[in-house]
Amino acid sequence: MGYWPSRIAVLFNIVVMGGYGLVDCLLAGQILSAISPNGSLSIVVGTIIAAFISLVVTGFGIKLFHVYERYALIPQVCMFFILVGVAGPR
Repeated sequence: MGYWPSRIAVLFNIVVMGGYGLVDCLLAGQILSAISPNGSLSIVVGTIIAAFISLVVTGFGIKLFHVYERYALIPQVCMFFILVGVAGPR
């Protein structure tokens, strides 16, 4: 494509990734609002919390995220085994 036409593809990619990021933050805000006790957390506040967490991850780099992912697997595997144990007899 060349140097200048590839900039158009990069611009489209930035717009698409920004849209995906926005949708992810909104969905995370809705999930936080849904799991809050008695609906005490609004969707707007949940979205701001999700956006702040995303900002921290992008600000401090991917190394911090990899440390989190190394240990986040443990509760997920435990919950999977509980799910298999509960649903197994059926």
